[in-house]
Amino acid sequence: MSDIDYICGYRIVAPRWAEDALSGEGARKFGGRWNSPGRAMTYLGGSRALAALELLVHLPSALSRAKPYRIIEVKIPEQFIANYPSRLLHEGWRESPSPSVTTVIGDDWIEAGGQLAMQVPSVLIPEETNILLNPNHPDFKQVVCGEVREFRFDQRL
Repeated sequence: MSDIDYICGYRIVAPRWAEDALSGEGARKFGGRWNSPGRAMTYLGGSRALAALELLVHLPSALSRAKPYRIIEVKIPEQFIANYPSRLLHEGWRESPSPSVTTVIGDDWIEAGGQLAMQVPSVLIPEETNILLNPNHPDFKQVVCGEVREFRFDQRL
């Protein structure tokens, strides 16, 4: 029996990306709210429902929502996770497109290399958290991936 406490995050991806779902390659290529292009970062929802919402806002059509996806539970030892509280964020941090303030925070965090993961507030539901994962961190081997399962959005969405 292990005495390690884990925090779980969830990632939903198209089936073709399931094997590389934690590589941070998409964020490295295109950037995101919390990182500039050129910096690998993996975005995880703090719950299955939040991961679904975070993906849903990027799916523009009923056809894209009808496709099959894969969901992966990711366990990160709690000791390797930093927390960035929303009270420290600039007033407009939730704007779209993403303001540079969040990108700077994420880039600085990745560059510092101190923690494997960081919890940040969700733009969609600020009282809930997403998890940013540094796939190039030396402690990345401590991440435990659960079974990859099929995920589909309800057709009513």
